[in-house]
Amino acid sequence: MELVGARHKDTSAVQYYPGDIIRDERIDGTRLRDSGKWGYVFTDKQVIIFVDCTHRNSKGTPWFQARGIY
Repeated sequence: MELVGARHKDTSAVQYYPGDIIRDERIDGTRLRDSGKWGYVFTDKQVIIFVDCTHRNSKGTPWFQARGIY
């Protein structure tokens, strides 16, 4: 994973993922495409919408793990 400063273009596009990228109710970041799009994955137990980005934010957390308002 890269540090803060790496950027993707702004987009409203969605990157769909199969349900098996969810492990222990979390996204398996090793399987992401790092597209910079909105990531979307679901199983029969949960739906996760996330930023499909493995770069770190200003807090040092990978973007795909950052939590928004919900």
